[in-house]
Amino acid sequence: ARLVVTDSFHAVAFSIIFHRDFIVIPNIVFPERITRITNLLKLAGLTDRIADNTANDLAKAIALSEQPIEYEQVHNNLEPVRNKSLKYLEKILR
Repeated sequence: ARLVVTDSFHAVAFSIIFHRDFIVIPNIVFPERITRITNLLKLAGLTDRIADNTANDLAKAIALSEQPIEYEQVHNNLEPVRNKSLKYLEKILR
């Protein structure tokens, strides 16, 4: 896909892994689902990819989607978290 529009944590995670542009539109029926997405986007430096359900914010998000995500910077932001997680897994598996 050239652009993923989602309210799913997993769709956001896979979009980041596969370097796809995306917009998150939180599900108003299940607002608690946005917490995991927001936490991931904070770590990645991509909180500007969250839109709300207003027409103005959706228009802003669509315009933003035309600017590609700088995945090199995202990788740099996430690398320390990945390393910390790997060290933790190695420690508990010993």
